[in-house]
Amino acid sequence: VQGQVLDTMRQILQHVNDAAVGPNADELEFERWSKLYFQFPAFFLRIPPRGGRRGANMVESRLEAYRRRDFTSLLKWYRHDQEAARQAPRGRRQETREQKLRRVLAHTRVGQFTKAMRRITSSGIGDSNDPAIRAQLSKKFPDRKFPVGPLSDYTVGHTNLGTGLNAEQIAAAIRRMAPGTAPGPDGWQGDWLKMMLLDRNKDTGECTIAELARLGTIYAQGKLPKWFYYIGSAALLVPVVKSQATTPGGTPDCRPVSVGSVMERLFSGAALHKHNNELLKVYEPQQLGFTKNGVELLPHMVRTQLDLYPGHCCVKMDKENHFGEVAREAAMQVCAETPELGPILPMIHALHVDGSPLFYVDGTRANDIVEGAKQG
Repeated sequence: VQGQVLDTMRQILQHVNDAAVGPNADELEFERWSKLYFQFPAFFLRIPPRGGRRGANMVESRLEAYRRRDFTSLLKWYRHDQEAARQAPRGRRQETREQKLRRVLAHTRVGQFTKAMRRITSSGIGDSNDPAIRAQLSKKFPDRKFPVGPLSDYTVGHTNLGTGLNAEQIAAAIRRMAPGTAPGPDGWQGDWLKMMLLDRNKDTGECTIAELARLGTIYAQGKLPKWFYYIGSAALLVPVVKSQATTPGGTPDCRPVSVGSVMERLFSGAALHKHNNELLKVYEPQQLGFTKNGVELLPHMVRTQLDLYPGHCCVKMDKENHFGEVAREAAMQVCAETPELGPILPMIHALHVDGSPLFYVDGTRANDIVEGAKQG
């Protein structure tokens, strides 16, 4: 079945790529096939919300319907499962100590020690259906302060604009994805992409990765329609509790963590990693987020500074809602003035010139993020 899934994915990606650019470019065909690209997990790989063996033979039936181009049946089955999911009882059950321990041990068994520590020290997730928490999160996403202009406003003097991605770079980006990577609102999962790397799927996997590289190149060069970046940059908004409520029945202080699309992470991650050496020249020494072992290096840098200059002191500062308050126009001006950022400039502009839709975990819309960056 994995081979059939990958071959269907390859066909849809090929149609998207062929309709996007080149001699066969067709705006209407691109829109039609892009719908299947964005809805691929929901149309083909979803598990029914209840009943029976929960999806036994359903994936094969959906793939066969696609092979016959029976989109009517695909849509009917999808809407049926959507309605069943809406009617299914919902509830938030508190994680027990035993459940937390099992998940912590599962992380440590595969070397995910950071995730294990986060689960141990986490104060949990807030209730995103709570109006007080929703109001708290909404304040983290301000209106746009300054308009972001067209790409041409930021490219004067740049001679190395945009970048291309090959199959090897896409495959490497898939390998770097941590097991169990959380899916965004489109439902894509990193583990599904990792099917392409298995020996038993070698031929089909390589062909699918080649089509992903084609789409990734167009994506990184900022050449896709605006709506493609808008839809593809959507994220689930998760209220992570920073500190518990100080009064009984009060509202905890929550941090708005955005879980974005796996495909956005794949393409942007591959482009950033390709140009990592040039980008580090821009980031370091102030920004160590992309430096290997940057968190471990920081204390040594501070200690060395204080050893060399005993009269200096170290001041820790924290800006409230830093991610949300950063002006995108200011960030674009930095890109315009920094030649090393030319390869990623078209992609960065395409992802930030307009807003990105945010969704609560129950599927309802939150405010679009139009300023700052997604935190997560």
